[in-house]
Amino acid sequence: FTEGDAPSNFTVSNFKVLGNGFVETWYDQSGNSNDAVQATAGNQPKIVNSGSLVVSNGSPAVFFTGDTRDDELDFTDLTLTDAAIFTVVDIDSSADQQILLGGSDSTTTGTMIAIMDNGSSTTEVYKNSTVGSQFKNGSAITLSNRDGAFDGLAVDEQILFTMIDVDVAEAKVLDGISRCPSNARTFHLQGKMNELIIYNSDQAAKRPAIEANINSHYSIF
Repeated sequence: FTEGDAPSNFTVSNFKVLGNGFVETWYDQSGNSNDAVQATAGNQPKIVNSGSLVVSNGSPAVFFTGDTRDDELDFTDLTLTDAAIFTVVDIDSSADQQILLGGSDSTTTGTMIAIMDNGSSTTEVYKNSTVGSQFKNGSAITLSNRDGAFDGLAVDEQILFTMIDVDVAEAKVLDGISRCPSNARTFHLQGKMNELIIYNSDQAAKRPAIEANINSHYSIF
């Protein structure tokens, strides 16, 4: 999942279900078998809604319903050094407190990436982790506080959000999508995610090419 330069690419397979369908396993495509899973039915994100595949900008997506169900998918703990994270998401602005990735049962050891909190002036956008630079749709952005992160990312449309030089210490925990430390449960992802790619290696120089490749598939910008 995090070794070498092979991307950890969670992809959605097309299928048809009458009624609603939910995701128990989002399979890791890198060959490292670090799948994102959720065994509890009440916490599984949605992939089929009323018989139709969930889509964002015309592409299949996993729908996290946020504080309605506390949806999350968990994977094996990651320790990241100079890592790069690329994700294609459509974040719903109707939920004021959200994160994309996180983990642990405590905010003391838990990671929250990135913290979006509408109206909050708190400058800690990344909990128990650091991010050197951020990009939205290929352009550098500054997330100076949690309100700025909300305004910049929760925009009700499909975006490509990139984080470069991501560090998560060994003593901390990053192990899930929409995975909030248990004593901060109001923070979950509400929206749709098409793709998540994590490199545990420096991709700063390759970032424009990787983003261009992703954009060629999703036609985001």
